[in-house]
Amino acid sequence: MRNNETYDEEEKEWEVIESSPYQTFEEKWIVCIDTMGQDRELTDEQKRFALSTVQKYKDIWEKVEQENLT
Repeated sequence: MRNNETYDEEEKEWEVIESSPYQTFEEKWIVCIDTMGQDRELTDEQKRFALSTVQKYKDIWEKVEQENLT
């Protein structure tokens, strides 16, 4: 075939391939904090800080796991 000839190709429609949802399972963890033998309770501020830190860690972990799946 020469360069100046044209192709009479019909446009092909491609089948849409949809992926199925990921098979997941729920994991639950327990986080414990300790005053390391100081024999005292944690203050409310320390408890809020610990809970906030754990929540941020959880959010980052879930985001990374989701990115790894995609």
